[in-house]
Amino acid sequence: MARIQKEQLLRHEPGLRPYQIEALLNIFRYDRCLVKMFCATGKSIVIKNTIFHSKQNLSAVVFPSLALINQYAHEYADKEKAAINISSENLPGIESTTEPVAIERFLRKKGDKLVLVTYQSYDVFMSALKKLGKKINVACYDEAHHATSPEYAKLIFNRESYCEKQYFLSATPPLAMFDSDRD
Repeated sequence: MARIQKEQLLRHEPGLRPYQIEALLNIFRYDRCLVKMFCATGKSIVIKNTIFHSKQNLSAVVFPSLALINQYAHEYADKEKAAINISSENLPGIESTTEPVAIERFLRKKGDKLVLVTYQSYDVFMSALKKLGKKINVACYDEAHHATSPEYAKLIFNRESYCEKQYFLSATPPLAMFDSDRD
């Protein structure tokens, strides 16, 4: 993914706070990174801008709860991209399903696509990608400490990962997220 400049960010989103700009500039420097931001500091705005400025064909945002997926879909989802919600929540105006055939049909569509998915449904999404031989161009993991649980970590950090670029956002301190010796 190409580097981005502060001016480009502000042209699209003039109200970005300095620490959000810093987070975005660093996200665009790496293929995989962890962004630590406290609650209510605008992680969703950072995710929105990461997806927008990445200009990738297949983007995914992974959420820990139905409430967060619903909030993001209504307040931040890019209306220019075809979107699907892979969770048990029915969202108005967005195809919502956990059915593999419907997910595969969506992934075959031409044009830019956005997938909103819960950690609980991530395995269904990964199975569809694997079956079609597709990769996620950019994946953002909200409340990323969930990604370290054994059931999700094997899908997210697998050597055969179906993600080209991964960004993890969390308010949880990094040592707590990745300390393998913790209880």
